[in-house]
Amino acid sequence: MKVQTLAVLTALALLTPPMASCDEDHRAPPRWPTGTAGGRKVLFIGIDGLATYTLRQGASPNLDALADAGAYAYDATAGDITISGPGWSSLLTSTWRDRHGVTGNDFVGNTLGATPDVFTLLHQAAPEALSASLVMWPPINELIARGAEMRFSYDHVCPLTYDRCEFLTHTRDLLEDRSPDLLFLAWNDVDAAGHAYGWASERYYTALAKVDREIGRVLEQVRARPSYADEEWLIVVSADHGGSGHGHGDNSVPHRLIPVFISGPGIASGPIVPAPQQVDLAPTILYWLLGDLDPKWDFDGRVIVLDTDDLSDEVARYRRPELPRPRFGTNLVFNGTADVDRGLRGEIDLALRGWNEIGAMTAVPVSILPSDDPNVAETAPSPGAPFENAFVFGATGVSTMYQRIELPALDGVRSYRLSARATAGHSPSCVGPRLTIRFEDGLTQEVAFAEALPAKPMTCNSYTFVPIVAEGVLPSKTTVAFLELNLDRDPDARGFIDDISLVLQAAP
Repeated sequence: MKVQTLAVLTALALLTPPMASCDEDHRAPPRWPTGTAGGRKVLFIGIDGLATYTLRQGASPNLDALADAGAYAYDATAGDITISGPGWSSLLTSTWRDRHGVTGNDFVGNTLGATPDVFTLLHQAAPEALSASLVMWPPINELIARGAEMRFSYDHVCPLTYDRCEFLTHTRDLLEDRSPDLLFLAWNDVDAAGHAYGWASERYYTALAKVDREIGRVLEQVRARPSYADEEWLIVVSADHGGSGHGHGDNSVPHRLIPVFISGPGIASGPIVPAPQQVDLAPTILYWLLGDLDPKWDFDGRVIVLDTDDLSDEVARYRRPELPRPRFGTNLVFNGTADVDRGLRGEIDLALRGWNEIGAMTAVPVSILPSDDPNVAETAPSPGAPFENAFVFGATGVSTMYQRIELPALDGVRSYRLSARATAGHSPSCVGPRLTIRFEDGLTQEVAFAEALPAKPMTCNSYTFVPIVAEGVLPSKTTVAFLELNLDRDPDARGFIDDISLVLQAAP
């Protein structure tokens, strides 16, 4: 089922029964707490090993319907270690592995005690809230979701006989007899089938279809609640990682791309743009339930899909990221500063929002860059402060990334100016990053090409940023621009780039 298998766990908390089995069908014990009917609630569905390329293949009509009914992304990204320990930790704490410390399924050296889970934060802000976590991989409840008021772990997947599986009957009982404000359900069938028979195999799709039917039943139970008309349910679906062949764990597209579906009252249907990240779900859930975020919570993610205009300036960095409006005189590049997310220290590959590279690109805080001035000391931003990063190549692979920009249909002859700031870093050949732009017409034919260049050669072994620029006039049929950024032309270099901008101007 996993890269490593942990022993079956015993009772997890006072409110947690022993490890459940499929032998009996129990109603909710009287000692279960009861929440309050009505108000905002969340059903958070996790599917271990759900690869995005296996959806929309006829095996998941309920998941497809959730995507159609709300906001969806088939290109959300997981962290660069694509196994369950780091994946579920990032999903439930909104932190990357350099902070939660989980790099394997053995959890050795983890620092989860310093990165509270979404349940802990919910109860800090709303002690009266009721939360429950029901999972088919016990380490989630033992080590990550420790703040859930009710935790049930199951060391199996459910058989085809629905009515005799405690994972599902406990879910039914919670929805019928209690009123959880945050209910987390994590299935493991798909991942188990992928390891045993292969991702996208016939048995994989059989497992996916089974999980999809069970999700359909849970959704029916939510809608059948007597208080459903007075409730606002946010339905969130995602995965810890993808997979291919008979496994996962690589820093690769089929392993890092995961789905994110979010539906509920007021959620506009359509794609989530820019594509979200694994760490975005916890702050989104908390914002839905609480209507605000505590400035002391130091998330790596952002609120997505929801309207965040009312978020205070203290937590402004968690506001929903949005693409720039197309108009003359404004920067059309999204995340050209690499500041949308926290820069990561060390050899960690961060998938950068708005850029289509996975596997080798990352961003680092500007504060840790070497300086040509020996008197400049490293500084650390305070929680909630805006990020200040620079692009740099990551730990592996060719460091090239792209961004596709739809050019606005604005009247007037358009000229363009592509600019950035770059440094050769410790390149002995004085070669800095390469930033180019390719313009295409509506038939995807190249109509113009340019490279942003410095006014004079870059200084070797220098970390002083210098401007690079390309300017010109767009052919009349131009509809799309493709930015390409390459950071490893010199294999011995570690150049940096920042403040990438593309501005269009009308004819004077």
